[in-house]
Formats: sequence, structure tokens, C-alpha cells
Amino acid sequence: MLAPTLITLSVNSQAIAFYKLLCQCIYITGNLSCMTHIERLYPYVFSLMMVALGVLSVFSIIRNDWADLFVILQAAAIICIPILLEKKFAIHTPYFLRIGFVFFMFSTLVLGEIADLYNTFWWWDVILHVVSSAGITIIGFILMAVIYRDRDLKAAPWLSSFLVFSFAMSLAVLWEAYEFIIDLLIEVDTPMQLGNTDTMTDLLVAILGSLLVCFYGYVYLKRKVTHSLVAATIEEGKINNL
Repeated sequence: MLAPTLITLSVNSQAIAFYKLLCQCIYITGNLSCMTHIERLYPYVFSLMMVALGVLSVFSIIRNDWADLFVILQAAAIICIPILLEKKFAIHTPYFLRIGFVFFMFSTLVLGEIADLYNTFWWWDVILHVVSSAGITIIGFILMAVIYRDRDLKAAPWLSSFLVFSFAMSLAVLWEAYEFIIDLLIEVDTPMQLGNTDTMTDLLVAILGSLLVCFYGYVYLKRKVTHSLVAATIEEGKINNL
């Protein structure tokens, strides 16, 4: 009985440590000079990930594993969305978010599915939902800032934060519905499709990640505090989408 208890405590401590690290990363140096370094790093990270996805696609075709191939192509499409938005519609996505897309896809596909971390660590899926909802919330703040600026609108910081939170939660619900539909169509038994309890857990941790970013977004709107990664990312998105 002692060994399982120690393992459970170890896993829980790892999850708590990661959450604390996430909070620190959101608050640490987030000035625009830091974003310049991230911009230089992005092409290398993007190229490496696309090569990895290409190799995985070949192996999936050889094994006739069309479900995995679909997931790989889906990951590649999501990673390319920021580039397509900038080229076709002149919509700039902050490089921090672009790298976030890459690492999120790597964590979901390579580490989660292929390395089977979903089954190895119960909290792996939870962490990915927290991170993804945080990223979506940052995008919501950028959209809000650009729309308010272009239309010369103003709103109380608490109202803006609430609207962004609602935007993030709507996308979280749509994503859960999308996962369910894809699971029915191609009959993929993914770790994310284990029933109502799992779905509600995903939504609850998505709320946690969104609220975390909303707090820093509110501080940014209320006090114009820019010394956080959230604020710097919003600033980059607002400045480059004139």
C-alpha cells in the first residue's frame, strides 16, 4: 500500500510543480525585447516540427495507420494557420503563440499519442487543456484590443475580461464537440474520449487556464502593466495588426 501512495504523491507533486512553473512563466520578463528573441527562434522550431511530422506521416502510411495520419495532418494544418493568416489576411500572430502551437502539437501528438504519456501520466491531458485554454484566452485579448482600437471603442476591464473568458470557453466546448464527432466518424479511441467525466474535467481545467490568463489580462487593461508574458504577447499582437 505504501508504494502506490508514494507514486500518487510523486505524480501530484509533479503536476503542482508544473502549474507553479506555468504561473511564473506567465509573469516573468515579458517585454518586447524578449519577443524579438522568440521571433528569431521560431523558424527553427517550426522547421524541425514539420520535418518530424513528415517522418511520422511516412511511417503512418507504411503501417496503413490512417487514423494517426489524420491526426498528424491535423497538427500540421494547425501549426501553419498563423503563417497563412499573415500571408493571406495580414493578420499577425505573436511569435510566442506560434511557438506555443508547435510545442502543443508536439506534446499532444508525439509525446501524448506516440510516447503514450496520456496513459502514463493521468495529468498529461489536464496540463495540455490548461495550456491550450490559456493560449486561446491570449488570442481573445488580442482580438479584443484590435477591435476596440480600430472602432474606437472602450469598455471596463472587467467586462473585456469576461467577454474574452466567454470566447475561450465557447471554443473549449466546440473543441470537445469536435473531438466527439471525429471519434464517431473515424472510430478513434483516443484518451480524450472516455465519457462525461473526462469531458467535464477537460472543461474545468480549461476554465482554470483561461481564468489564469484573464487575471493577468485584467491587470494589463486596468493598470497598463506590461511586465508579464501575457501583456507582452497582447502588445505584440496589437502593434503588428495595425
